[in-house]
Amino acid sequence: MDSLDHMLTDPLELGPCGDGHSTGIMEDCLLGGTRVSLPEDLLEDPEIFFDVVSLSTWQEVLSDSQREHLQQFLPRFPADSVEQQRELILALFSGENFRFGNPLHIAQKLFRDGHFNPEVVKYRQLCFKSQYKRYLNSQQQYFHRLLKQILASRSDLLEMARRSGPALPFPHKHHSPSRSPEEREWRTQQRYLKVLREVKEECGDTALSSDEEATLDLQEKFSFEDLSSWLPSSPARSPSPAVPLRVVPTLSTTDMKTADKIELGDSDLKLMLKKHHEKRKHQPDHPDLLTGDLTLSDIMTRVNAGRKGSLAALYDLAVLKKKV
Repeated sequence: MDSLDHMLTDPLELGPCGDGHSTGIMEDCLLGGTRVSLPEDLLEDPEIFFDVVSLSTWQEVLSDSQREHLQQFLPRFPADSVEQQRELILALFSGENFRFGNPLHIAQKLFRDGHFNPEVVKYRQLCFKSQYKRYLNSQQQYFHRLLKQILASRSDLLEMARRSGPALPFPHKHHSPSRSPEEREWRTQQRYLKVLREVKEECGDTALSSDEEATLDLQEKFSFEDLSSWLPSSPARSPSPAVPLRVVPTLSTTDMKTADKIELGDSDLKLMLKKHHEKRKHQPDHPDLLTGDLTLSDIMTRVNAGRKGSLAALYDLAVLKKKV
């Protein structure tokens, strides 16, 4: 503004109508840090304002040094900066819109509404300072509350650590060991057969599928005669002849006399022994698996206790007939 101070502070040359007949009302304006006096009509009348602030004033009234000084406030362009600034000046004085309005039109409205009045500028600065102090106060209160919450949380954590002691178990994520594709496939097949077997038991289906037969043939290769190795011999009596096992109904109905007895085949015995293997593997200390002191007669008595027409009765009858 130094190169324009003499233009803003020099008295205006009055025309013949105003020479000694009338005096224009001047109004003080604070532009940046410079206090100037401008005619009231220039500030309030848009036509007078744009007649003074026009392209002709820029080209004919202002000197080269003044134009160079004002061009410093224009944006810089990477290429053809002088030409781009010339086009920008033409658009500025022609009233074109620069996204948020024309700067000259905005300045005229601010002059008209008194935003550059020294008192208004002073109170606006005081209002800004007050708002900034209020902002700082709110920030201090926020950080004060945050600090209290952090200290309270820290105190609670320390108290909990003191009460729990070092024996508090901390949860750790245990990663499952990596298995080979063959092992995963085998485990998947075992799980599939287990689910299939449970479904068949619920449905009452005792027939083996092709998958179960293939698995049993690969894992357990034994015949029906191997059953004798699982049954300890009785020291009190001699080995008895083999008795065919039968499934006897538990209820006394007419079906006991008419229904055909179902014989247990090799596949049924294999499935029974497979279940026994699984039970012994998962529950080695189960009372039902402690067979060290059991004999064949004890097993038959335990299984068929309280049943009429049980296998034990048939076995005793066969022994008596043999003795006779």
